[in-house]
Amino acid sequence: MRGGDAACSQMTEQSCYQYYCYCYFTLLFVITVCCSRWVRLLFGREFPMQDLLMLWDAIFADSISFDLVDYVFVAMLLYIRDAS
Repeated sequence: MRGGDAACSQMTEQSCYQYYCYCYFTLLFVITVCCSRWVRLLFGREFPMQDLLMLWDAIFADSISFDLVDYVFVAMLLYIRDAS
């Protein structure tokens, strides 16, 4: 556990919420920074690096809403279903 998570596990739900609000507003925790790890991992295990870079280009060029990600997930599920 990281320091903040360990500290929060000893608190009540209300004080835990207050702790995270404090961290968010005091430390200026930006949502895009939180999502950077998710974006780096997005499809990272499913595709070779060259294909992954092309997929990321398409996802980020498509729109801000990442609608293409849903279609890729569904296509992967259909592919896995048909392969077995």
